Amino acid sequence: MSVFRGLVVAAVVVGAGGVPAVADGVSPSRWAGDEPGTEHVLVNGVPDDQVRLPVRPENWSGATGLAVAADGSVYASVVGKVLRIDSGGLERVVADSSGRFGRRVELPSSVAADARGGVYFDSSDSILGLDSADEITSRGHVNGLERVAASPDGTVFATSPDGVRRVDDGSEPVPVARVEGIEAIAVTADSAVLFTQRNGHAVQRVGADGVVSAVAGSAGRAGFAGDGGPASSALLNAPRGLAVAPDGTRYIADTGNNRVRRVAVDGTITTIAGTGERAETGDGGPATRAALVEPSSIAVAPDGTVYVGARESGLIRKITPDGAISTFADLDPNHTGPFQTTMRVVHSFAVGPDGAVHLAVRAVDAVLRVTAEGGLAAVDTGPAGPEHPNALAADPDGSLLVGGEHLARLLPDGTSQVVADHSSRGAEFEVDAVAVAPGGTVYFADNDKVFTMRAGDVVEVFTAPEGAGLRGSLATGPDGSLYVVVGNRVHRVRDGEDEVVAGRPREQGDGLLPPADPAAEDGGPATEASLQNPTSLATTPDGSLYISTFGGIRRVDPAGTIETIRPAASTQDSPPDLATGPGGDLYLLDREHNNISVLVRPSEMDGQSYFPWTAFWVAGAALALIVASVGALRARRRDQSRVLSS
Repeated sequence: MSVFRGLVVAAVVVGAGGVPAVADGVSPSRWAGDEPGTEHVLVNGVPDDQVRLPVRPENWSGATGLAVAADGSVYASVVGKVLRIDSGGLERVVADSSGRFGRRVELPSSVAADARGGVYFDSSDSILGLDSADEITSRGHVNGLERVAASPDGTVFATSPDGVRRVDDGSEPVPVARVEGIEAIAVTADSAVLFTQRNGHAVQRVGADGVVSAVAGSAGRAGFAGDGGPASSALLNAPRGLAVAPDGTRYIADTGNNRVRRVAVDGTITTIAGTGERAETGDGGPATRAALVEPSSIAVAPDGTVYVGARESGLIRKITPDGAISTFADLDPNHTGPFQTTMRVVHSFAVGPDGAVHLAVRAVDAVLRVTAEGGLAAVDTGPAGPEHPNALAADPDGSLLVGGEHLARLLPDGTSQVVADHSSRGAEFEVDAVAVAPGGTVYFADNDKVFTMRAGDVVEVFTAPEGAGLRGSLATGPDGSLYVVVGNRVHRVRDGEDEVVAGRPREQGDGLLPPADPAAEDGGPATEASLQNPTSLATTPDGSLYISTFGGIRRVDPAGTIETIRPAASTQDSPPDLATGPGGDLYLLDREHNNISVLVRPSEMDGQSYFPWTAFWVAGAALALIVASVGALRARRRDQSRVLSS
């Protein structure tokens, strides 16, 4: 896995247009007369309004499986992905076929949860688990695996063409029943296994003694009948989904009847949702008066809330214990889904020459744009855009470079084109960082290598020493030089030559924390300075290099002398990511405090008169730094007495 993925923000670029014109239309001229080091806050947190994301039809469909975890989160298996959906219907991918979550998942068709917090799903013939840290683990292997289920105590069961098996960690699957044609499976508190037979139009039960008995439906007979009477005498029509509540109540997705049926503990069956009409209507009213479209998956929460998914419509409907129905999530390829974000989940950040701020949010595979009103809007990256956007860079020509499993260019007219992919001659790669030199040369990184394009070929221009790997973002200087971070040192690549320009080799005893007083190195050679975990680079037109580290933001002047322009507020905080704009202004994306700000011409600051950030944050005055209102941004600046003022 690439080391870049461990960073929340992989790249920061400011286009030729300079200051992002967000909210109140701030322009570079506004700061021309400001004192060096004056700070303006451009964005006080990514706006928390919900964003409707474009969903690609080839990558999404309705849920094939649903489960509710112990914490109330809803999990859905869709084509090629497993989603976690919170109480507001906001979706996040937790497993997919890309391998970016630590393991490649192949076409999961079911998902299950136990009462202890465990979540399970199928991937080819493997049963996988998801722990509380979203780490994917292996739980077993079943030849011909079709569906998974879990008992409240965490015992996992699986179906295959020849029946049901119990799967215990580290042992061979144990046959439970040899039954064909199973469509869905659920497990009761006493470890009895329930299953639907779609073609048999019935639900059956296998007890611990291996005896199979009828639960609902008349085997081989399709229809709708029996409400108010014994479930075993009722008629079902091609049932698919099945769930068991903690109290033993069974819920059946009666697919062919466009209804949800409930079987009480005493065996009585009733309809709790659906009129029989094939439609998606009735939100806000009684579920029994609402219409459904072939419900195919079902799950029940500990509080009795029932979730119903439909493959055809893509909707997940929610039925509360009082019988009201609403749409919980919409996975239809022709619709969009809501998403909320903060700086912590922004993976890359770029500002175009027109001042537009773009964010790559890989958690939902989307590129977002900060609007003039301070809101968020999804950007359609077109058919050439990567499925998993991971890195952004703004080209002075107004186009936006988007990196992921390949590199694409989004043109100002809204069209897109592939710049480099695995069909390009020269190398295989995945774009983790991207930068554009003043002359338009594009550089992109993957793991320990940096590439560029020449005559249609991918050409390697830098390789980190074996075992070192690259860290942080790429940057280019005004002379076209490329800057990269290797370990705790910064390298400059120019005309095919590689030299270290900042950072001394790590010595035995060096830790991850910055030196007690980084400023004690100020005024000395940058190549002898201690750089603890540099994460982001930026350059300014005067040739200065800025390095963001856990010790603070360091500046290396054209003569190679280092100074600290902003000490770290805390060694526990992630360093801000950097960018530069016209005039030498320095932009900061601060994940810890969820804002984007700009320092005016920091290269002109007196090296000994930087603002005392550590004392400032500790004093709790961070909340006074920013005042934001709807549709406007207010900048604050430091005057000569270092007192914040509007």
